[in-house]
Amino acid sequence: MIVNRRREPQLKSGLFERVIDDTNFIEKIVFILWFGTGGMFYLMFDWFEIWIRVLISIGMFVVLSLIIYGFAKFMSNEERHWN
Repeated sequence: MIVNRRREPQLKSGLFERVIDDTNFIEKIVFILWFGTGGMFYLMFDWFEIWIRVLISIGMFVVLSLIIYGFAKFMSNEERHWN
C-alpha cells in the first residue's frame, strides 16, 4: 500500500528571520549592544523629564552612529595609505 503524504507548504521567511539566519553569533551580540545604547542613554539621564530623556538618547545615538559611520568610511577608503 502506497501512502501519499502531502507536504506542508513552506512559509516565506520575513525580514527578521533572514537577518537572524544570515548573521553569526558575534554580529548578533553587536546588534544587541548597538540597539541597546539608546536604552542605556535613556537610563543614564534619569534626572531629566521623560521627553528630554528620549530626545537626548535619540540624539546621542544618531551622533554616535554618524561618528562610527564616518570612521568606517575613512578606514575603508581606497586612497588611504597604510604605512
